[in-house]
Amino acid sequence: MAFLALVGTATLATGAARGAGSANQVAQGVVTATDGAASGVKIKEYPLPAGSDAFGISPGRGPYVWFTEPDANKIGQMTASGRVTEFAIPTRGSDPLGIATDQKGNAWFTEGDKARVGRVTPAGAFSEFRLPPHVEPFDLAAGADGNMWFTDLHGREKVGRMTPSGTVRRFDGATGAYSVEQGPDGDIWYAGYGFIGRITLEGQVKKVVWIHRTHEGTLSDLAAGPDGNVWFGVGCEDTKIGRITPELGVRTWVAPAWRTTGSCIQGMTTGPDGRLWFTEGSGDRIGRVTTSGAIREFALPAGSHPQGISEGPGDCLWFTEPDAIGRICP
Repeated sequence: MAFLALVGTATLATGAARGAGSANQVAQGVVTATDGAASGVKIKEYPLPAGSDAFGISPGRGPYVWFTEPDANKIGQMTASGRVTEFAIPTRGSDPLGIATDQKGNAWFTEGDKARVGRVTPAGAFSEFRLPPHVEPFDLAAGADGNMWFTDLHGREKVGRMTPSGTVRRFDGATGAYSVEQGPDGDIWYAGYGFIGRITLEGQVKKVVWIHRTHEGTLSDLAAGPDGNVWFGVGCEDTKIGRITPELGVRTWVAPAWRTTGSCIQGMTTGPDGRLWFTEGSGDRIGRVTTSGAIREFALPAGSHPQGISEGPGDCLWFTEPDAIGRICP
């Protein structure tokens, strides 16, 4: 982790720490572009400042996206024109990964190495909230109840809920969780090593459905589909795109190339065009699937390794790479 000069307070004696992270603004004028394999979509990649990195991503309430920078220990904003603003997290070495935006436009993020969940305003003011000892928060989703829901990778990987004031409850029945999403049916859905589960906003844990019985079947990011179902990706070696209905009916699809090469689906989101979009980390591609299961893929430059993806400015999809933020417009 790079040493960061911090502005503001970072005391965590009793609860939340409040302060303003140092902000660094960079206007990115040079972009690399591809033609999306001559498909008609437009793809741009905006390089990040030297020493920056990107992992999780979430749409802002303004004309920008939020993203996490685990190695740089920062939270970033990128505008539609590629301008970057970075805010240094008050707690050093926090390893920010998952990120989600609340109804007020604040970005919430997990601090996996420090057992905390953080919040930053669009102006860069931070609050950090302690979690119970040995909790390792990873993914994060904004619930319809106004709370933030997160997964815990430590031990039995439970699902937790945090109120806007930082009060935490973890649910023992929801174990093994890796990713989490607010479902279109009103429940919170979570996925882990081969299964999908759900929990009501009141904390009632419902039936778990097994999709795959091996670690090669680890489920990726979940997405609330425009069809009222929850969509997911499966694995790196046995790659699939799947859909689960509120009645727990499951169907999966495979792109022809995945039968021989795999793909490592990482992030997933619903796009403004009513299709599901996803990243293929080892395949250097962005993919999309219709609600009827028709899959199409778009090539990125070799070594792009896309990770998270979300809707963002310009009715486009925005995605993270280790040293860049990309944009693909349907």
